[in-house]
Parts: sequence; C-alpha cells; structure tokens
Amino acid sequence: MIKKSRADNTFHSDLQRTKGIISISDHLQTNATSILSDTADDLLRLAVVQTVGSIDSYFSNVLFELLIDESLLTSSQLTPDKSLLSFSITDVSNMLSEKDDPLHLYLHRRRIISEKIDRIPFQHPNTPARLAKILGYSHFWDYVERGRPSTLSDSRELKSQYKDIIDRRNQIAHSIDRFSSADISRDTISSDTVREYFTTVSHIQDCFESAVVGPHIQKTRPKDPRS
Repeated sequence: MIKKSRADNTFHSDLQRTKGIISISDHLQTNATSILSDTADDLLRLAVVQTVGSIDSYFSNVLFELLIDESLLTSSQLTPDKSLLSFSITDVSNMLSEKDDPLHLYLHRRRIISEKIDRIPFQHPNTPARLAKILGYSHFWDYVERGRPSTLSDSRELKSQYKDIIDRRNQIAHSIDRFSSADISRDTISSDTVREYFTTVSHIQDCFESAVVGPHIQKTRPKDPRS
C-alpha cells in the first residue's frame, strides 16, 4: 500500500467541505429569488477561497511534516532555494542538536522550520515547482501536464490555469470580486467554473503528493506492521 502524508489527508478533508459548499450553492440556484441567487454565488466565491486555501495549507503542512525528520534535513536531495527556503549552518546545527531529545519534542527544530515556512509565498504559480525542486524533483509542471484530467474544458497549460485561480481568489478576498472599488457589479461566477478550479487544484496537489512527497514518505516513515 502506498503511504500518503498526513497533510494529504487534511487536504482531502478540506476539499470535501468545499464540495459541500458547491452542492449547497447548486441547490439554492434552483430557487428563482434574487436573494437566494446572490447567496448561491457568494457560496461559490467562498468555495474558490477555500480551494486555494486548501492547497496553501497542504504545502505548508507537508513541508513541516517532511522537514521535521532529520534524515531529509541532512539529505543531499534537499536543494536550498535562498529566496524561498534555505537553512543556515547555524539553523541546521541547532535543529540537529536535539537529535537525542527523549520526548521527541524538537522545540528548536519546530520553531525554525515554522518560521521559514511562514515566509513562503504559497499563493504564487511558481511556488509548487520551486518547492518540488527543493525536495529533489525537477520539471514539476511537465509531470502535471502529462496527467491532466480529461474533464477539464480549458486547454491552456495548467500552470496558467493555476495562476488564474489564484488571481480570482485574490480578487474575491481583497476586492469582493470587483475589478475596482468603483465597480458596482461583481465578476460573474458559475458552479462549472468553480468545479474546474476544484479539479485543477486537486490534480496539482495529487501530482505533488505522488511525485515529490511520496518518495520521501516511503523512506522516512516507519513501516506499519498492520500493512
């Protein structure tokens, strides 16, 4: 059985809640009143924000999960990216000094890793590939394209679609889905569009988990005696 990260489980749990929001929106759209229709659209906007938030959270959680293990910290597979994620000699020394912590709390390690992760701009279309390269996997977007879901109607590169999803999330979160503060009406939204976003983000996360995270999980996680 292929092992998955704990972050993967959390991601799919988050997406299930997002699917529920989309379903409620679809149900409200069957009612003709304008108030309910506006509410249904706002639920779709919430689903966009949560979809992007889910993969942001996944990247953050899975990085912490992998880096807390000292075998990766000292591995030649870890390739620092100075402007995104890197550790100084002092950082590594402080983290490895807790190697014999009998309670396995690793407080210094947790603090240093958390501080580094908090500085990463997860909502940037280049971040997934850069994180993949740090973890020893190059050409991430090529891998994503090779397995692109057949259900997607948008034929553009998935990296471009991912950028559009992030941009739409930011427009919703920071401008209430208006192009400018002077606009009275908001950008239109549909459940079909949101489902495309959902599928795209889910596929990108699945590729990262299988191609980038999976090999590290197999090496570092103890074998479950029940498997």
